Amino acid sequence: MDRFEQGLPDPQEADVIEYCANETCGNEIYQGEKAVTYGDALCCSFKCVAVIMGAYEITAGE
Repeated sequence: MDRFEQGLPDPQEADVIEYCANETCGNEIYQGEKAVTYGDALCCSFKCVAVIMGAYEITAGE
């Protein structure tokens, strides 16, 4: 059997292993997906880590 015959794994069949620790987000984090950790928290993005840390966006000089 050719290694390309089966194709890539279907991302829709990946198992949900965790939910984003940012409670306002709550996105599913799937097996094999890139994620961000902060302490014991697992987040779907750096933006969600910033929210957990209490950071927020401002306009400089205002």
